[in-house]
Amino acid sequence: MKKIFIALFAFFVLALGYTGNSASFKYGGIKHDITGITAAGTTTTLTASSTQVQVASGSVAQTFKLPAATSLVSGYWYSFINDTATSTVTIQNAGTATIKSIAASSTATIYLGDNSTSNGKWYVAGQPTAAAGSVASMADLTSSFTETNFGTLATHKVVGHCVGNVIHLKGYFTAGTVAGATAKITPSATYPINTSILGTSNMRLGDFDRIQTGVVLNDGVIFYDGSTSTDLFYSLNGGSNTAYEKEDATTLAAAGTSMVYEVSYPTTGCN
Repeated sequence: MKKIFIALFAFFVLALGYTGNSASFKYGGIKHDITGITAAGTTTTLTASSTQVQVASGSVAQTFKLPAATSLVSGYWYSFINDTATSTVTIQNAGTATIKSIAASSTATIYLGDNSTSNGKWYVAGQPTAAAGSVASMADLTSSFTETNFGTLATHKVVGHCVGNVIHLKGYFTAGTVAGATAKITPSATYPINTSILGTSNMRLGDFDRIQTGVVLNDGVIFYDGSTSTDLFYSLNGGSNTAYEKEDATTLAAAGTSMVYEVSYPTTGCN
């Protein structure tokens, strides 16, 4: 009876598509095959017959281009493992759009939600995302954002959601021993600033307040100036009267000062 059950189960597993290079039925379960490559700063183009688990090792970046979604069934998935020490692995759809940037020593699983077009609609597991014009649920994104040069934070919380290709954030933290260096909000590789949209403009993207001993101090703006693709900056004034001026963290806060902000910016992390 047990053999008959296993045989029937194996039949249904195979009928659901767990065949070929991607997976096999073995030892009473599904075994997914793994393909490992040495990252070489190139692009690996996957096909419908590629294994569903891809591992990149080495010391440089690597890009994976997903198959045409029309060659797959909706619900199909791929897992990517970035086993490099310091480099980023980028996942693109069948076109050129970035679906996910995976930091070193990190992983991501991507699901196909709509296979009606070649590029398809892909979703990243555990990541707030939304189709254009719709709203994803608010999520805890604290680990994806660093409050740079504010020392060891006593408290830190960032929540956010995506609307189309824009991420909307609400942040709060209490500064530690601040540094005499530029105050910044630094997104992780999960939510990079989409510089192709913002360009090099000096652009206001949000606001912040400072709270110290129960008093709300004068507020300022959070802006992007095109000087880097990895940071957003704080400003209390216009500086040269033609552009916002970056503030040192010591100008904004001392140990125990709380900062509260709201900021929105375009990112490929919401695609």
